[in-house]
Amino acid sequence: MARYLLIAVVFTGATIGVVKNNHIQVDFFYKFMPTPMARAMATAVDVLRAGFFAAAAVLTVMMMLKLGSNSRMTMVDLPMNWVYGICLLGFAAMAFRSVQIALFHHRRGYSVLERPESSMDDK
Repeated sequence: MARYLLIAVVFTGATIGVVKNNHIQVDFFYKFMPTPMARAMATAVDVLRAGFFAAAAVLTVMMMLKLGSNSRMTMVDLPMNWVYGICLLGFAAMAFRSVQIALFHHRRGYSVLERPESSMDDK
């Protein structure tokens, strides 16, 4: 049971990290890149991040469909899809928020990678 609680905590924490946009990132090289290159790289990071979370959500759904409702947990007599459902909710929330952040960075014209001193509250 503790294992499944840990999974819920990990995916909830990861979602909070994406929502607050304060996950680990390396902005050292952006200081030395030309501005257009830094902008292109930051945009690529935003797109790839959103794509990764969306792909993970799709793969989670595929896994849930493959398992079906007959697969049970070994320790607790509950469907295994409950665990994958928590993962799916986390990945879906992270994908949604990543798209919001990418659009915000696009409208603003820079991201936190390009200007580490900025925050999401800056307009």
